[in-house]
Order: sequence, then structure tokens, then C-alpha cells
Amino acid sequence: MTAEFFYGDPDAPRPNRPIGVGVLALIERGGRLLMERRSDCGRWGFVGGSVEVEESLEEALRRETLEETGLVVTGAKSCSPCSPGPHGSSGTPMATWCG
Repeated sequence: MTAEFFYGDPDAPRPNRPIGVGVLALIERGGRLLMERRSDCGRWGFVGGSVEVEESLEEALRRETLEETGLVVTGAKSCSPCSPGPHGSSGTPMATWCG
């Protein structure tokens, strides 16, 4: 069996198993970071969540931010896309974005 790589190939086949990837938004204003209280455990955390199949990291960041805060992301830059950590509460690898 040989490995096939489809990075950047728009005609790549869909994955045959679930992929767990998430995004984390660091939203800063006036030297302060926005945090939210999680509804599932009551702890404080940064805005973020899972990336849907066929959704880009930036699209997921915009969607999660809107869903969780009502804020519309107008500018964002990647701080550490696809880094090996930190991991979300489910152990999902997270990509961090700053805006």
C-alpha cells in the first residue's frame, strides 16, 4: 500500500473517518482578553469550538465567535494554526487565532 497526499488539492476525496480539529479565538480590546463562562462546567475559557467538515479554520473561527458571543469577526490573523497544542476539553488539536 502506498500513501497518497492531497494537501491543497480541491479534487481530494472526502475523509473516511471523522477529523477532530478546533479553533480558539483570542479577542483583545484595550489590553484585555475576552473570556466566556462555559455552560457545561461553569469554567472560564476562550471563545472557540470544533471545525465542521469542509469548513476552513477561518470560517470556523468566524462561526464560533458569532454563535458564542454575537460578535462579527472583521479581522483575524493566525497565531499558531494546526499547532500540536493546546488541546480542547475533548483532546481536539486547536488552531489559535488572534484578532
